[in-house]
Amino acid sequence: MTNKIKQNIHLLIALFSFLLLIVIIDFNTSSPDKIIQLSEKALHQKEKKVKEQLIQFQEYLKTKNPKELFELHNQNFINLFNEEGIVYLVYQNDSLIYWSDNSPSVEEYMKEVCLDNSVAKLKNGYYEIIKEDSGLGNMYAIYGLVLLKHQFSYQNTYLKNTFFKDYYLPDDTEVLEKGEENYYELKNADGKPLIHLKFTKGKYRIYTIINWLSVVFYFTTLVFFFFFLKQVIWKIKTNRSFKFLILLITVVIIRLLLIHFRIPEAIYSTDLYNALIFGDAESTWFGYIGDILIHSVLICWFSFIIYSEFGNLSFSKKQTRITFLALGVIGLTLFLFFIQHLTKSAVINSSVTLQITQLFKLNLISYLVFTSILLLYISFFIGSLVLINQLIKSFVIKTKTYYILIVLCCLIFLAVVPFNNYNCLLWMLSLLIYLIIIKSKFDELSFLN
Repeated sequence: MTNKIKQNIHLLIALFSFLLLIVIIDFNTSSPDKIIQLSEKALHQKEKKVKEQLIQFQEYLKTKNPKELFELHNQNFINLFNEEGIVYLVYQNDSLIYWSDNSPSVEEYMKEVCLDNSVAKLKNGYYEIIKEDSGLGNMYAIYGLVLLKHQFSYQNTYLKNTFFKDYYLPDDTEVLEKGEENYYELKNADGKPLIHLKFTKGKYRIYTIINWLSVVFYFTTLVFFFFFLKQVIWKIKTNRSFKFLILLITVVIIRLLLIHFRIPEAIYSTDLYNALIFGDAESTWFGYIGDILIHSVLICWFSFIIYSEFGNLSFSKKQTRITFLALGVIGLTLFLFFIQHLTKSAVINSSVTLQITQLFKLNLISYLVFTSILLLYISFFIGSLVLINQLIKSFVIKTKTYYILIVLCCLIFLAVVPFNNYNCLLWMLSLLIYLIIIKSKFDELSFLN
């Protein structure tokens, strides 16, 4: 009995995690009243933050030129709208002279947009309007806009008429222009109704911190199920290459089905699958941060399998070994280009901060992106080790040749630094690490002359 449990431990863990996932998804439901309560709590926190910032603007404008606000606050507000749905505006004599973000569709002149009410419907959404008196008469008008709901003229995969993510409000909730029966009110901190809402259901799954637990159990289920799958496939009496091919095809099919049918739906409501945070419409496999993380883990896992199963292959013919090396080098080169492309996509198509200089100020999503890219580089160097093992068996590299390559690599590395050619730097760094690995391998096997 104990041996059977040990043999099926991966399956048992996967099943246990899957049951916990189902329980959490089922438990994480709320009524419309609870959703309104949670949404108002989040909204009131934003209102407090906006009012405090508007007071700072008020004091600043008493002694400074309003245009200097761009230099003072632009770095602080660079992701404020995407992350918190807040934007600040300053008008001078009816003309817009400062804006913390250009995402909200705000007119240049006050007479063309009504910001006198507590809520304004602009071209791309509903906003709560918070105004602060500048203390300088009618010279300045200072506003804080808090996004309530996106409202675009047309929708696609990435432009959707949804409520801002902090409010827990379901996508099918309607904003009523006029009060109807059975509506709910979203109120500000003063108790004043801002918008009327109509819910279509009595119970909803909402996004809370519990959703991150569901993410953890989902990843655990996938990982241990694939471990169990490998264990089962490796019992088949056939050669290792065919076993590896069966495992690869099975994993690819499972992932395609999960992506196509968006299973489980609850996971796709988290920030890992929020197109406003990251979205690449051109990629099926790496279109969201969640998919990038999952597939990076899988690629790294497969690279370990390749190293453990094929790392010390012995070819009877030298020509076969050289062919293997050539194909491996081509494959790793293409893989390195892919990592560069994915890194560039993560910067261009995301609203999260990915600046390495702010490593200790990043949020969880940023760390997950960095982790995914790191896993891909680990996969690259594990694949390199497989080729190096074959290289050692095929050729004898003299110590002098090795050191010439090291010096040449360093000189090229130093030469491209002034030109900020980061792609070239990446290649040189990879080559340098490559050579260090080769050196350690030759030292280990005493092949250096």
